[in-house]
Amino acid sequence: MSEQIKDGGPLELAVFSGKCLEGVCGIATGFHDMHGKPLRTGDIVITYAVREGDEGAASYLPDGLTAVVSDEWTSYSDGSFVRKEDAPVYFVMGIRSVPLDDPDTWRVSRVKGYEDVIDGEHWSAYGFNYGPIPEPVRPELAVARESKS
Repeated sequence: MSEQIKDGGPLELAVFSGKCLEGVCGIATGFHDMHGKPLRTGDIVITYAVREGDEGAASYLPDGLTAVVSDEWTSYSDGSFVRKEDAPVYFVMGIRSVPLDDPDTWRVSRVKGYEDVIDGEHWSAYGFNYGPIPEPVRPELAVARESKS
């Protein structure tokens, strides 16, 4: 993760599904939305299902709001978090099995950047919320920042 950290700036919020850590906000994913905007963890996006119509014309059916997340951390019921050893996989919550660079099945459009979300923001109808980076995770982020310098 060290080379992915947002411009060396502060990363203060994380995105959660309930109490499960889904990602630290602001990490570059290497993907773009359907308008060419770069996607970072914590961005809120709307998903569209792509359907082929008559004469090959595609239609985009809105599916719902969700967040860009990663599988970098495993959350446990005792409140602990463990960083996975493998490189993180970045995906849109709810459509993990669909590659973000395959526009023939799903498309996403960023509606709110991670930098505009606030502590306590809760999208209960869509299953995600934002809060401070958990204390047990902060020391590992500090090490990653130092190794980037």
